[in-house]
Amino acid sequence: MKYELIIEGRNFLVKFGWRRKKHGFYKTVRVEADDPDAAELKGVEFVRSDAEIRKLTRNSKDDPPTLHLDSWTELPEDASVDYMGGASWYPE
Repeated sequence: MKYELIIEGRNFLVKFGWRRKKHGFYKTVRVEADDPDAAELKGVEFVRSDAEIRKLTRNSKDDPPTLHLDSWTELPEDASVDYMGGASWYPE
């Protein structure tokens, strides 16, 4: 089955411009998985390994950011899963 997921990140200490501040974000990913639970695990791992987000993150080990599934939609079988949208950031 194919799924489109919206993953939310929270507590990300990032530097935009000259200031470091805590932000959250939403990011859309598409995955192929056996069920919604497996899709969530795969989607969170895709976002966790995103090079751009990793490069921006400045959290210390004792204040880690978190990722979780916000929502999901099952896609038609002919939908492409080769898609990961950009992150939409918001200040916390």
